[in-house]
Amino acid sequence: MAILSNGKFYGFLCSVKETGQKLTNGVKEYVEDFVSGFAGHGWKIWEYVKGKWMLEIDSIRVRGQFTVFEMLISKVRAIIGAQAITQGCGKIKTAELSEDGTAYLITLEDAEMSFMEHDFIRCQEFTGSQKVYHVEIESVADGIIRVPLSEFDLDEEGIVLNPPAPGDDIVQFGNSQNKARQSAIYLHADETGQPAIDVMFDINGKNWDGKVKIRVGGDIPDSGGLKGFYCENGMIKGTDSNGHTVYCIYPDGTAEFGDNSAKFCTDKSGYIAGGAISWVWNAEKKKCVCTMKDVVLTWDNLSDEAKENLKGEPGKDGTDGKDGDPGKDGLDGVNGKDGNNGLSIVWKGDSSIPPTNPQMNWAYRDTDNGRVYIYNGTVWALMVADGNDGVEGTDGEPGTDGKDGMGVYITYHDSEEEPAKPTGNGMANGWHTDATASVIWISQKVAESADSGEWGKPINIKGEPGKDGQDANLLPWIEEWNGYATELGKEYIVTPKMFSGIKDEETGKLTGIAQGKDCIEIDGVKRTGIFALVEDKIVFELDPINRTYKFTGEIEANIGRIGNLRIDGNTLKALGFNLGIEIDSGDGRSLSLGGLYSSLISMRIDSSTDGRGNTGINIDSYGSNNICLDVLANAGSKFAIKSIGPHQFYQRAGEVWDSPGVLWAGRCEAGGGVSSSWGQGAGNVSCTNTSQGYYRIDHQIGHSQYFVSITGTPYGQDDSAHIFGILCDRYDTYFVVRIVDATRGSRNFTFEVAIFGRNRYNTY
Repeated sequence: MAILSNGKFYGFLCSVKETGQKLTNGVKEYVEDFVSGFAGHGWKIWEYVKGKWMLEIDSIRVRGQFTVFEMLISKVRAIIGAQAITQGCGKIKTAELSEDGTAYLITLEDAEMSFMEHDFIRCQEFTGSQKVYHVEIESVADGIIRVPLSEFDLDEEGIVLNPPAPGDDIVQFGNSQNKARQSAIYLHADETGQPAIDVMFDINGKNWDGKVKIRVGGDIPDSGGLKGFYCENGMIKGTDSNGHTVYCIYPDGTAEFGDNSAKFCTDKSGYIAGGAISWVWNAEKKKCVCTMKDVVLTWDNLSDEAKENLKGEPGKDGTDGKDGDPGKDGLDGVNGKDGNNGLSIVWKGDSSIPPTNPQMNWAYRDTDNGRVYIYNGTVWALMVADGNDGVEGTDGEPGTDGKDGMGVYITYHDSEEEPAKPTGNGMANGWHTDATASVIWISQKVAESADSGEWGKPINIKGEPGKDGQDANLLPWIEEWNGYATELGKEYIVTPKMFSGIKDEETGKLTGIAQGKDCIEIDGVKRTGIFALVEDKIVFELDPINRTYKFTGEIEANIGRIGNLRIDGNTLKALGFNLGIEIDSGDGRSLSLGGLYSSLISMRIDSSTDGRGNTGINIDSYGSNNICLDVLANAGSKFAIKSIGPHQFYQRAGEVWDSPGVLWAGRCEAGGGVSSSWGQGAGNVSCTNTSQGYYRIDHQIGHSQYFVSITGTPYGQDDSAHIFGILCDRYDTYFVVRIVDATRGSRNFTFEVAIFGRNRYNTY
């Protein structure tokens, strides 16, 4: 059913549906029943812009002429999985290891190269098993993409787990250096069961955490499963049909709502009710200060509890008002009562710390600085301080002459020995007036001034010497020293036993030198000699009776002997041709150097029974320029290496092989060129198709002491199963191969070559 608005042609025509209600005149009420878009329903003719009309309908059939001035066809397309819109993509045509084995060299099927250096490329597909690699491009030159082998995941043996291969679809996602290539749009429908469009920025690594800045649909990041729209540092804006902004959330956090009726700012200020109620943040008070203007507040139907809750905290007392005019003098009042007697000062003597639990007017002298303090009820304060000058009074009548006053003067000295008696003002020869904790001697006098009078004898204030302590808990023979010593005059110079060192008071352990007869007991046996102890542990022993001589620690010797080896500067030399060194670690494991052994260095290792392994020599190297083993047999030598027994040599992917024997092996394509190879013994090898069936193989062997093996393949200019190769010419730097079909002669076919022979010395 169609309807015209209000029964008159007002500007639109559309499909409608009944509401189930009637108008005042009894006519049924209808409303528009139309939704635009691919998933919409209904139909409609409307003016979508001024003077332009649009018809939207499911299908149209024209029996007569159909005139169209312009037709835009919107075609719905579908893909399975996800769609990425980035700065580069392509399909791999070839992928092979570089000659040095350190990188993959990749070419694409597309003529246009959309990848750049430092791009991150990603491949992820399922071909019977999951294949994923996410790597960074090292360089792009002449249509060849170079990716270091280290970018790929390797197994324990150094083999690439998911190598690039022809047919792989690769997509660029970001760049580690170029800011202009660090964005992408990612559309996906089935990764989490929720379709979404992701806009990604700042993709400067393989980790995509936090790179999704805009998401439409799907799970909102870090929301716990919420879905909808997500935008980081974006702006959300709502406008009416006239383009007027009715609400907006800005990237800096400011928000406006209700057509400017409310605003919230990032500086914690804002307003509501169109600005009638506003607030600003007061940093000093750490509160918002609210202001109201032209506001009428009404409270309807509030309960007593609600009214009580609306009451604020009681206000603070107001400030004092201004003083009034001075009043007239009043009558003299009645004399007041006498005041209470003042407190007496209680002297607590000398002390280095204030007295505990002080009371008002307690006083003491601090022995650390010599000053006197009084307690004022709150803190200890200096008892004496200079006062302010008073107003000069009128001259009084002259009084009778008084007697000269006398003062007490004290001076201090820090010397451990008794100093000479002070003179003068007591400030010379180490004497001073600072009563510090270092003071040992004092002297005092009573005189009219510091410069007059005579100082008293120095007094030691550190206390009288204590009584002699008890004998230390020494070894019994130390206590018996006097009984066994030989006396010369009044000094003891010879004794059977002696100990020089210290004893730890807490542990009782000795550290020092013990010497003499039966001077120490080890495992219940008394020993005679010289012994060095460190916390009761013997680190040196010289026992002539038992002929035991041991030392534990570091030895520095520039000359001397170790067994039959002479120390000569920085070398050890055998005293005879038949003398050598043997290191025996037990369990059939030994190492021999020099002497009459069959080899200058010989080693024996039997089957280990203690779990220490069965390896004779093990060399590990981690430096990029290191060489684990370097052997050189100069002219006249018989062999560099002589080896008998089973052998195992292992080469990891990408490593150099340069050895006599198989120098190089590779696959030469029918049109020329080497598609894959192994070995570095022939240097750089190339293949050129010079004519029908003829190929020139260039190398860097540099001599003709080599041989060639050629194997044909059925891959070439046509089908054949009778291909074989012929070596035509062989020179120092190249050889010529002819590929022949048994029935049709020379043909261009792919073949494989192996070169055997003597290699030449190369440096890497």
